[in-house]
Amino acid sequence: MLAGRGLRYERWSRTTKWDGSQVELPVAALAACDAVIPFRKTRSVFGLPDLAAARELSRTWLDWLDSARKEWAERMVAFSSEHLLVWLTTVSQVRAMHRILSERFQSVRYVAWLRPQEDWLLSQYSQGLRSGSTQTLDEMLNTRLQSAQSALPNFAARLRLWVEALGADALRVFRLDGARNGRDHCGTFCELAGIAGDDLGRPETRNASFGAHSAEAMRQINLRLPYWAKGQNGINPARQGIAPQLEQTAGDEPPLALTDAQRKLIATAYEPGNRWLAETFADCAGLTAKGRTRPAPASPTTQDTAARLIDLLFASRMGALAPLTETQRARANPPHGPRTGRTVPGPQGPITDPTP
Repeated sequence: MLAGRGLRYERWSRTTKWDGSQVELPVAALAACDAVIPFRKTRSVFGLPDLAAARELSRTWLDWLDSARKEWAERMVAFSSEHLLVWLTTVSQVRAMHRILSERFQSVRYVAWLRPQEDWLLSQYSQGLRSGSTQTLDEMLNTRLQSAQSALPNFAARLRLWVEALGADALRVFRLDGARNGRDHCGTFCELAGIAGDDLGRPETRNASFGAHSAEAMRQINLRLPYWAKGQNGINPARQGIAPQLEQTAGDEPPLALTDAQRKLIATAYEPGNRWLAETFADCAGLTAKGRTRPAPASPTTQDTAARLIDLLFASRMGALAPLTETQRARANPPHGPRTGRTVPGPQGPITDPTP
């Protein structure tokens, strides 16, 4: 339906073996600055181990783009990539991306939606568990908040970089969970694009995070079953399908939740940057406010429930698995969170952070 309204939506990768989100645009911007994806494990996941590979992907995609856009009938194209705010870590890289687009399109605008920081951190904790982390939620928050002035979800640090590169007027920034003029974020996007959107369908939303019980069970499993091993992309093949199986076994359970003390720590850590965001972008206030109403933290029975889940999954072999070594535990808990390259924004200069 979007194409019929003059809008082409380029969401997915076109010229890589990666079948997920759009990676070519940020990689092309990096290659133009003789840079690569900042994180070694992420480069491995995407099959881009070095600058030569990044340059080849950039050349292939730009050739495809120059050819394909001649055939596009739509008057507008929207590129969407969760990697832009994570991988582009200098002003020159952001400007290189802008140059790539402005050389090919008459005008270029940027829109960002920022997830409330409480939700973002809980999601990161869940993603970390899927990637082998052995940290408790308290331990993860302590690690994250130590780098709160530069690393995500300090969105202000990253967006200051974009403002320096392009100017504040080039950006529109919104809360992902906030309505604007009675519209959801899909309606806001259509409004900005100048197309009708009230009659468009909305994608189903779902919470992909672990619940309180399955999260603790996954953490206990990670203490004995290493994530990284010989296998596809270096991931332990013994873990194939373990997370969805665990969630299915858990069934209905209370969600992960933050305590009042944890919420206060988060709000204090990000308050200076959030104040700048609210002053710079009118639609961006309240990022530390709860994105959704959450119940009280899980009861003390979480540990027992997690243990029962593990018994159901590994009744015959869990006890025979040796705990991780110190080296394996350090690898499971990188200082800035899971290095998956996924995931969903600074002063000029490198910012070491893995995901949105």
